[in-house]
Amino acid sequence: MASCLLDKVTQQTTIHVWLNRDALSDSVLSSLWERMNREGLKDLVMYDGCDTFVDFVQIALASLLLVCRRGEEILGFIWVTDLIPDVRAEAHFCFFKQAWGTGAPGEAGRLAIDFLTDPEGFGVKVIHGKILDSNKTALEAVLRLGFEVVGHYYDGKNDLALVELSGRRSSKLKAES
Repeated sequence: MASCLLDKVTQQTTIHVWLNRDALSDSVLSSLWERMNREGLKDLVMYDGCDTFVDFVQIALASLLLVCRRGEEILGFIWVTDLIPDVRAEAHFCFFKQAWGTGAPGEAGRLAIDFLTDPEGFGVKVIHGKILDSNKTALEAVLRLGFEVVGHYYDGKNDLALVELSGRRSSKLKAES
């Protein structure tokens, strides 16, 4: 893997964090794109106009990218857009089918939340996102991480749930764990 900004590790899951213009290799991006397509996940997570590999690379390079692994195996990835340190970020995620039911997506989500909200780092106060209303599994996963549904809307193609995790809620989660 290309050199990265940070590695965060739990007992079973590692996330590698790359900042916007860091040298993320084409082979890593290509393997994420190909696997997302092969597993039929692209339309679930890239519903807002990312139709080609070039679109995907542009999104990845304009984002904070967190690649989640267990050992050498890539389980999924989280990309963060609209990042304003000490204020907010928008988070998106895709976990491959082999990670489903393993607890890895939850571990990676907690690592990403801790990373984004750490006052010594980005210090984000609010993390928000959009999830297809029809993607009940993803919606349940973010609710378990402490996100709340704050609204619903139609974007012209899809019915979406708006979710949010505020600093107050993320602090409470840390105190409970």
